[in-house]
Amino acid sequence: MNIAVLFDERPVPYGGYTPHLVLRRVFETGSLQSSDRLLLIRKGSVLLAGHKDPHSVAERAFFSDLWRLGDPERLRTAYRESVVYAWYVTNVTRETAVELHQAISPDPAYLGMHLVDLMIAEHRAIYRRMALGFRVHGRRCWMFYSKVESLPEFDIDAQDLETFELLADAGFDEVTWEDIGLRDSSWDEYDTTDHFERLEALRRLLSTHLGGPDRAET
Repeated sequence: MNIAVLFDERPVPYGGYTPHLVLRRVFETGSLQSSDRLLLIRKGSVLLAGHKDPHSVAERAFFSDLWRLGDPERLRTAYRESVVYAWYVTNVTRETAVELHQAISPDPAYLGMHLVDLMIAEHRAIYRRMALGFRVHGRRCWMFYSKVESLPEFDIDAQDLETFELLADAGFDEVTWEDIGLRDSSWDEYDTTDHFERLEALRRLLSTHLGGPDRAET
């Protein structure tokens, strides 16, 4: 299954740089590492202000008739009064998701998690558009960067060295860089709604024949 893990960006719970603090909080539980599955993680703020009806978009995104954990009223308060920060994690089992939820529930910034279905337009618009963050398999982690999107004339370093150092101290035996090339860039030929609809149709077909959605996620 694919899940969104949600946090409140307000300064009161964290008082720091949210992406780094969430990274520490999630990985220090060891839940994702111990699952020993190949996980892909996207991350970013859930930006609703640009939509004509942000309340309706948030309701469909966060409260579709799918599996979820957490306090819905806290989440509603957060998206109305603050900004929601999310990790979109693919290929987790339900057992791993529940374990992670229980481990981070005491954190005042944690808002809950829900299943992500890319057949839902709001899920595609929000979660698939988030930046690629990491690939995790057990105690190995690959941090993504793109040479394509790096523009030397502006002296931009595509490699986030500070986050890389945090990963090295987050319970991994090995942390390496992975260049994503054209993926997620303006030249990515597969970054289309039709492509994701076909992938989701294939996933559902495979899950029917392979014994459940956990075995079919990629």
